[in-house]
Amino acid sequence: MGEAHIGGFTEFLQSLPSSGIWWAFHVHSWLETGHPHRLLLVRYEDLYNSQEHELGRILAFLGLDPIRPFSVYAAKISFENLHAGVPAFFRSGRIGAWRETFSPEDEKFFLAHDLGYLSKLGYIRPDENSRVPLMRSELGSDMLVRSLIQRSIVLERAMDVKERVIRELHTEAERRREKLEELDRAIQQERARWAHEQQALSEKLQALQAQCDVPLDTPLQVFRSAWIHWASKRRDARQ
Repeated sequence: MGEAHIGGFTEFLQSLPSSGIWWAFHVHSWLETGHPHRLLLVRYEDLYNSQEHELGRILAFLGLDPIRPFSVYAAKISFENLHAGVPAFFRSGRIGAWRETFSPEDEKFFLAHDLGYLSKLGYIRPDENSRVPLMRSELGSDMLVRSLIQRSIVLERAMDVKERVIRELHTEAERRREKLEELDRAIQQERARWAHEQQALSEKLQALQAQCDVPLDTPLQVFRSAWIHWASKRRDARQ
């Protein structure tokens, strides 16, 4: 199945906010995470103009030390070499080359939907002589509002799914807890029965032991008693 035709660059540019993959949304997802200590902001212009300094910042942020001097691999990471390797991805690399692609209308559209991040990041200032005046983000624009509503609906649905899963997990946890309590009661009852039987067996064992402790008559006493009994029966028989 082929890809849907978007048209020219202007049509493509204006389709991005409604699809939820707009530049401002991407920047917002990184800069507004609430964990600024885990984020290092690197501007392309700074990386292009001061490679060694910016790479040093990146290494320091990662807690790493360079394994060799920057001069050893500086030529290998030059944009010219990168462009020669993958020209479709690494294009001209020139700072400000966007002006050759953006029409004044495109630039105005971009500025109207940038959520103010171009100004926050220092790319556009009120005193800069731009082709169009700096505009504040128009949060009321229909396209941006539709995109935000769509993203809000997706987020709400995701939250509903999350809450349903949490409720199901809670119900399952309660069921298992009740089952464990039932098993624990059964174990306690079985332990009590075992203790009762053990006590009864212990008492029987003590009684048997008491019987065995009675001293036996000596063999002579046993023989004498038997002889007396035999003699008595014989005498009775004669009479």
